[in-house]
Amino acid sequence: MGSKPYEVVNILGFNSPEWFIANNGAQLASCIAAGIYATNFPDACHYITNHSKAKVVCVEDNKQLKKYVGSKKACCALTHIAVWGEEPDAGMVAECKKEGVTVMTFKEFLQIGKDVDTEVITTLSSAVKPGNCSSLI
Repeated sequence: MGSKPYEVVNILGFNSPEWFIANNGAQLASCIAAGIYATNFPDACHYITNHSKAKVVCVEDNKQLKKYVGSKKACCALTHIAVWGEEPDAGMVAECKKEGVTVMTFKEFLQIGKDVDTEVITTLSSAVKPGNCSSLI
């Protein structure tokens, strides 16, 4: 996805296996997982995503995805959104695509990493040391 160590991955949704997987996956990639309250309004979500310079956002459903439609100016670094819980709405996917943001299902998101060599994951995750930020709350 182009994320580098210590870059932020935002996670927007209620507690679920997908939330846990996104959080731990970000940490294993030596990124920083930063949750966003599912009850936040779009402006608050945009502020957090822009301020953290997140390229990747994982969202629970179309309700959360809608908060990012038309947000590219507010979320300058954003390039990918992964949606769990339901199929992304085709209209919202098209709107995001116009802005250069790729929307995919969480299943597709997971498939991107299926062929990553274990050695790469070990190298990235071992770079995280005590005192490093791995999660923002």
